Amino acid sequence: MIVFFFGFLLMTSALLLGPFISPDLSTTNLSQLMDSSSHIKRLAFLFFAFGFPVGLVILAFGAWKIGGGRSMLVPAVLGGGVACSAFITPLVFGRETGGYYFGFGGLAIMISATVALWFWGRIRPQVPSGVTTAWDLLAAGGVCQVAAAWNLCGTAAMPSYLLFPDKSISLQTNSFAVGQLKSVMAMLGLGWVCLALAAYVGARFIRSRA
Repeated sequence: MIVFFFGFLLMTSALLLGPFISPDLSTTNLSQLMDSSSHIKRLAFLFFAFGFPVGLVILAFGAWKIGGGRSMLVPAVLGGGVACSAFITPLVFGRETGGYYFGFGGLAIMISATVALWFWGRIRPQVPSGVTTAWDLLAAGGVCQVAAAWNLCGTAAMPSYLLFPDKSISLQTNSFAVGQLKSVMAMLGLGWVCLALAAYVGARFIRSRA
């Protein structure tokens, strides 16, 4: 429980730090900020950038331990991957906007979602009646995440072109991009509410059978 709530505290602290470092980030690029003589500013940005994902990993590890997990291999690999992804992914795949990275990533999401929903529908008739609601909420949450990914793709590339600022300015897509990002936030929020409710309903059913 201590580990779980420590992770939650890190995530919350990173979110609350955002408004305080926003003025620096709005007037200074990241390279200049990291080269700044102010150690406090550098540490504040690093904590803002990595406090949330690291806290998320710690929170998940705490939940895993609460659930009786013992082997450290899986959480160590997943935790290290999530915590270092901001560094590792750009180093491996580069920082260019071209290439096949986003295309293959989107294709992987689509295929994975299709497979997941296929098995979800096939196994649904065999799900105990007390878990049907949780099973349906699980699917709804997943559908929302995929829809959010699709709109996020449209925000970064066609038709909003936020990754191509010259094109975005020439086509005047800013208001459309804002609308897409609000849709992304709505679907991410709704998706995670569905997943949280699925976990809650499933937990109640399991406890009622214990």
